[in-house]
Amino acid sequence: MKTLKIFYVAAIVSVLSFSCNVFEGLQPDSINYTEINKTITLSNPDSINGACKDLVFEIRETDSFENTVIIKENNEFILCDGFNNIIANIDDGKVLPLDENQKISKYGNWDSPSGICLDEFAGKGEKYIGYQSGSCPSGVTNYYYGWIRIELSSDKNILKIIDRAINYTEGKYIKAGQIE
Repeated sequence: MKTLKIFYVAAIVSVLSFSCNVFEGLQPDSINYTEINKTITLSNPDSINGACKDLVFEIRETDSFENTVIIKENNEFILCDGFNNIIANIDDGKVLPLDENQKISKYGNWDSPSGICLDEFAGKGEKYIGYQSGSCPSGVTNYYYGWIRIELSSDKNILKIIDRAINYTEGKYIKAGQIE
C-alpha cells in the first residue's frame, strides 16, 4: 500500500512537471539563419525580405551635408496578413543597437519601420537590430523574433547588412547572434 502511494505521488509530480514545461513554452527553437552580405551606399539603397513588405535600407544626404541612414518598408500596396517591427529606443524612437546575446522578445519597445533612423550604429562595429515579424493567418496574431546584423561606418557612408536569423517557434525569444 505504501509503495502504491509513492507510485501515485511520483506519477502526479511527473505529470505536473511535464505540463509546466509545456506551459512555459519550452518548445524547441526553429531558427532560420541567412547570410546576406549586402553593401548600401548613398547611391545604392537595397532591401531584404520582411513579412509581406521588404525592409529597405537607405542612406540619405541631409541639409547639413551629413548622411543619415534609415530603415523603412517598401511603398508597395500589398494586402497581406503580416507586419514587421523593429526594437527602438523608447526616448527618441531611433533603432536601438543591440550587442551579441541580448534577448529579443515580446518585451522590446517595438516600432514600425517607417523611416526610422539607424544613425546610432555609426562607428560602433557590428551590432544587431531586434526584429519582430507578425502574421495573422486565422485572426490571431503570431509573433516571431529575430535579428539583423549590420555595420555602419562612422561617417555613415557605408552600411553593411551582414546576416540575419529569425526564430519561427511562435512567441519564442531569440538572442542576438543566435543561429541554432
